[in-house]
Amino acid sequence: MKKLWLLVLPAWLFAQNLSSLLDAAQSANHLLKSAKINVQAKQKELDAQKSSYYPTVDVGAAYVSYDKYIQFQAGNTLNVYAKAGIDLFDGFRKSSLVAQKKSQLKASQYDLAYNQKSLSLSIVQDYFNIKSAEASLQALQEKSKQLQADIKKIKKFKKAGLASQDYVDKLQASFEANRYNLESLKLNIQRLKNYLSLKSGMQIETLDDAHFSTPKNLTFQPSEAVKSLEKQAEALASASKATNAVYYPNVRLEDTYGYYEYSRDSGVKAFGIEQIDKQNKIMLIANMRLFDNGAAKKQKQSILLQEQALQEQINQQKEEEAIRYKLSMNTLQTASVNIDSAKSAYSAATSVYKTIKAKFNAGIVDQVTYLDALSQKTASQARYQKALNDYEIAKATYLFTANKNIKDYIK
Repeated sequence: MKKLWLLVLPAWLFAQNLSSLLDAAQSANHLLKSAKINVQAKQKELDAQKSSYYPTVDVGAAYVSYDKYIQFQAGNTLNVYAKAGIDLFDGFRKSSLVAQKKSQLKASQYDLAYNQKSLSLSIVQDYFNIKSAEASLQALQEKSKQLQADIKKIKKFKKAGLASQDYVDKLQASFEANRYNLESLKLNIQRLKNYLSLKSGMQIETLDDAHFSTPKNLTFQPSEAVKSLEKQAEALASASKATNAVYYPNVRLEDTYGYYEYSRDSGVKAFGIEQIDKQNKIMLIANMRLFDNGAAKKQKQSILLQEQALQEQINQQKEEEAIRYKLSMNTLQTASVNIDSAKSAYSAATSVYKTIKAKFNAGIVDQVTYLDALSQKTASQARYQKALNDYEIAKATYLFTANKNIKDYIK
């Protein structure tokens, strides 16, 4: 009984709303998953680089055996050792690399944020494009029903000798063309739904109506894409500083403790010589590069040139985003005007259609005039619905170019 109840539930109970799609995409979209994993990877890189400040401890063992050995040499030697070391000064290399990893981590976080906003905008565009296509489908279906009714009526007139065959043929041809348009549109809607399903991770059946509040008093702010590039430039600046480390004194302290065992050394013992069985060795190592034919300097110059190139990308990205912001404002205004225009056209086409239909039924106008009026009414109806949906897309685009969270503005 419960299963039967589920079967008769209306389809709108299972309709997806825009907010649920945006929420689902944040956890289900594969590209976002990849970006999140990349953030985790950058965090591990930073943690690993921070660990380089800690002392290192190594253990090892060596066993040496000679088939021929002299009197003052042991035939077999076993050495087990442990070595601990720490860098006292490395020419600021570690601190520069830590700064580099921090900048790269921050850049990956900005990339994730930008991808999330970009995906939200893409989902919004698909969502309202589907709504527009469904509105066109509804208009064509209404036209199809009207044509069927007209064909049925004209056939009756023909049997009564009040209409010729060409009236029927022209209506039938218009019906068949409309049927083809219907099937093509259904295929396009299914394609859009498949892409929306892929992006959101949800199966798309029907979509609820959605609206955005009208954006007001927004100011332009560079996106996370710009911020990511800036952090990448910072990472390169830190990497260039790390290359200077070779020209500073590098000081390291090491302590090695070893344990030794010997065998086949009776010759040594015969002379009363005791082999060393334990030994602790402390080393303070300092080195500084005096000459490398400018290798480190050239490497630094290469990194600085990469940073300079990246700065040009930042400037380009900022200029493009500023232009897109201004264009989105103009598009929003144009979309608003288009609604009024489409509404007026729809109202006029509907009025004209009613008049011509009455005349067609009375036999005053021919079927060509009638079909043209019906087509105009269908097209204007679809255009009006598309104008409404395009306005919602324009609002979302304007929010995106202003670097706002689109979901926060859904009514």
